[in-house]
Amino acid sequence: MTAERVFAELQGDAATLHDSIRQHLERNFAPDARKYLRSFSSGEAADFLGLAPGHLRKLHAEDKIPDVALDERGRRLYTAEDLGLIRLALARTTRDPSLYLRGRVGQEPVQILSCVSFKGGRPRRLPRPISASGSRCMATGCS
Repeated sequence: MTAERVFAELQGDAATLHDSIRQHLERNFAPDARKYLRSFSSGEAADFLGLAPGHLRKLHAEDKIPDVALDERGRRLYTAEDLGLIRLALARTTRDPSLYLRGRVGQEPVQILSCVSFKGGRPRRLPRPISASGSRCMATGCS
């Protein structure tokens, strides 16, 4: 085999591989694909809101908080938007709105949390419970 022929075969293989990778990316990671935050169960929602699950059910029964979607079994499913609306409704009826509307007040300094992980660590899971509890959270990562 001559060098030119080897080079030509390599170019052909590279083009085939490039097309295969492009097709795979378009099929599995479509440009219009979106990620969505899953819905939460009533137990998870109650935990995020700082309530007992029974109290959350009572608030629904008394129409003190907005209704949410039901799954096929009739169980309540809470989206992040639902949790935000419920927080607002609870803040309007309490003496201390900061119990449900968390965040900095006035000139309160920013809280910075730093963590380091090594191979196999999961620091990206840290922001999820912080933000789900109502606090604003920003996470950055370095490799």
